[in-house]
Amino acid sequence: MSTLAAAALGLALLGVLGVLPVIALLGVRWLSLVLSPVAGAIVTGLAAAAALSCGGPLLVWSWLLAGLGAVLTIAWWAWRPELRPWPRTPKAPGDATARFGPLVLGGLLSIVAAGLSLRGLATPTVGFDTRALWSLRAGWMLHDHQQMLLDFKVPEFLIGQSGYPPLVSSEAAFIWGMTGLHTARLEVVVVALIDMLCLLGLAIGILSLGHRATALRDGWRGLLPAVVAAIVAPAVVLIGAGITEPFLTNGYADPMWSLSAAGAVLFGLILPSTRSNQAAAVVLLTAAGMSKQEGMFTALCILGLIVARQLGRLPRAPRRSARLLVLLATAGAAVGAMAAWPTAIAITGSRQVSSPLSASSTWVHRAHAVATGFSPSLHVLAVALAVSIVGGLLLRSTRRRLELGHDLWGWAGLTAGLVVVGGVLITGSAAIGPWIEGSVHRVTQFPAITGWLIVAVWTIVGATAAAGGTPTEAVPGRSAT
Repeated sequence: MSTLAAAALGLALLGVLGVLPVIALLGVRWLSLVLSPVAGAIVTGLAAAAALSCGGPLLVWSWLLAGLGAVLTIAWWAWRPELRPWPRTPKAPGDATARFGPLVLGGLLSIVAAGLSLRGLATPTVGFDTRALWSLRAGWMLHDHQQMLLDFKVPEFLIGQSGYPPLVSSEAAFIWGMTGLHTARLEVVVVALIDMLCLLGLAIGILSLGHRATALRDGWRGLLPAVVAAIVAPAVVLIGAGITEPFLTNGYADPMWSLSAAGAVLFGLILPSTRSNQAAAVVLLTAAGMSKQEGMFTALCILGLIVARQLGRLPRAPRRSARLLVLLATAGAAVGAMAAWPTAIAITGSRQVSSPLSASSTWVHRAHAVATGFSPSLHVLAVALAVSIVGGLLLRSTRRRLELGHDLWGWAGLTAGLVVVGGVLITGSAAIGPWIEGSVHRVTQFPAITGWLIVAVWTIVGATAAAGGTPTEAVPGRSAT
């Protein structure tokens, strides 16, 4: 089987693992199609934790967990038939064809942009960390239980990073096992495709905002936000790919956690607080938290911000208690999924990265070095800050009509990621200069992408205000995607 065929089959199988829970959470939407393989990758991460701690093959655990999720989903639909996500025809004001035309074009352009962004795969490169860690662990995860324990526990291996979150390795191991093709090249291609699905998720979020904005105005001028969204969405794909290259196409985990966390900020903190958007945010932040350690800490911060945002939107009694319980249960499920692998590592006594803290007297110097090292990669934050200030002064009423989250929520999520990676560098004991020089491109991907998302959202808000026309009733509840 060729690498391309194996990658396509593997991506489809990951989609099968995650499709029913995603549809139950998000409904029948294009976003569900994009996030199903991401959810499937989460299932394989949970399966890896079960295989390490309890024994049994990762493939068996993956299908067992997927089957359990499918059974629970079907039981939920049987108990609450009103929540079945059968397609409904939305009532769009005005000419629906005209209003959806720009969005369809934007979706097609985003797919083309995604294809162009994968051109790096034409060169069969495999990153150093990919060979030394992510692909290596994928092979360990396919061993029998005793050998897997030895692989993760024997201290002579001197690979403390083997305790890193499992997602990149577990999805590769699952596809290796299902296709019979065990190559680092296949892992690189699959990881790149999952990353690109996360980028397309960002594009769908932008397009959904454009659709929502067209419902605020009548007349042809009301199409302006959709047209702008159709331009901005593929631009976000290209920019995101540019920020994450070359790691996007050589198997590293950094683009996966960065893109997933940025998507969680977009859907959970910026876009309207619908059930579908919040569910998408939970899926994405769980993927971020199961991809890399800095992704885990950033995801926990974003989850806390999402919960805080939702606490301010809880209805009054008697529904308040039930909604609060659902909110806390959802947050608990996400935390539990992210904690499964660290728990398995701790239970089995497997290797983990441990390094002493630097002396607190050096933290000011290290903080200055971090700020100096980060600044060339984060020039977009100056642009985003200027746009946010102007938008906050001139476009607050339009943003409020679109039911977007306050701009500070997005900035809080971005800042959380910066604090996490900056805090590790400041308090770590490694020489700060070489450390920043070797990692700055990777650890600044999340704030850079999120900064561009803030600019993109304000651009559509500005287009909505510029459209003018007669205000109409906003589309309630659910977005088009």
